[in-house]
Amino acid sequence: MLAGCWLHNREAELSNPRQTQETREDPRVTRTRGLLVQSFNDLLNEKGFDRVTVQDIADRAQVNRATFYSHFRDKYVLFDYVAGESFRKALHESVPPESRLSSTTLQTLIRVVADYLEWHLVHCALSIQTQFGQQLEEQVRHQLHQVFLEWLRAKRSPGDRNDRADSPKATVASWGVYGLAISWCRDAGRGASVEFSAQAEPLIMTILATST
Repeated sequence: MLAGCWLHNREAELSNPRQTQETREDPRVTRTRGLLVQSFNDLLNEKGFDRVTVQDIADRAQVNRATFYSHFRDKYVLFDYVAGESFRKALHESVPPESRLSSTTLQTLIRVVADYLEWHLVHCALSIQTQFGQQLEEQVRHQLHQVFLEWLRAKRSPGDRNDRADSPKATVASWGVYGLAISWCRDAGRGASVEFSAQAEPLIMTILATST
């Protein structure tokens, strides 16, 4: 069910979950993580998640178990990482980190979320009731919250940062985008995602534009 639906091997693009932005990772470490990710995806396609073991992943990547555990605590953390990286890449390709809040960028973000969820929930037949669906939801909402919070911070003047006011709005907006996109995915007669995003944008903008 999950076969072929996740991130494929992009060695240079995978970042270390333990790495700060200030440090530069050894290319060999990045390459090994890429091999683990690719091996995991290949094994999902062949065996399904339940039958894949850490030893299987290590053997396919031609590393030992200790090397696997130096990157990921277990296969569930690896899955969560793969899901997070796949959404982060899809989001940043259309909404770069330096983007700022506008009607256009918000519509684009909503469309990316809708397309991403449609691929996994419809094409890949992933149920949001499963552990994988819940991990996907957490990754999407968390990353949306971060984007919205940065947009709200950017609207304030220097020295006027107010996360106590902005974080709740970012939370509500992230839930709003996710919930609307899920409803759209479940609609058998849904239109194009670009039409959906145009309809949803004013609702989310109302949340983000509220003065505090």
